[in-house]
Amino acid sequence: MDKKIAIVDENNQVVGSSDRSEAHKQGLWHRIVVVLVFNNRSQLYIQKRSPNADTSPNMWDHSAAGHVDEGEEPEQAAKRELNEELGIKANALEFISSFKTQREEKDKKLNRFWSIYRFSFDGSMTLQESEVSEGKFVDIDWLKNEIDTNPKDYTDGLKSSLEAYLRNQ
Repeated sequence: MDKKIAIVDENNQVVGSSDRSEAHKQGLWHRIVVVLVFNNRSQLYIQKRSPNADTSPNMWDHSAAGHVDEGEEPEQAAKRELNEELGIKANALEFISSFKTQREEKDKKLNRFWSIYRFSFDGSMTLQESEVSEGKFVDIDWLKNEIDTNPKDYTDGLKSSLEAYLRNQ
């Protein structure tokens, strides 16, 4: 079943809701959340998307990310995605920054407002098999070099959110 997501105007104000697939088809502005999970050695957790993912299959991506559902606030959505994808229950997240992007991927028009959050975590994770095939903690400098060397292995979203994170540190 297609989830209802919050639809916003070009100023990021909620104006309604739509099925996720319809929002992508019509290019409706909507909200995305990203959680960057760091361990106590300041390494970032990245996940490899499932081969069955509807966008960017088999690519390395954020720690956790997803759409803001109808009636949800961004931080609430970020906590939900963190729990769904990695099995982590967070009480509070650190807000890092927000930005908007527009791009097309196959038959999708992705007009998005991004909210980036940081979370520190050193426990065990339970990966959501339908979305995540594997994950690992990596050093930021290693990741920046990897993205430069093998850009097609990493999602545009990870590249954008990492850039935003580094700008705000």
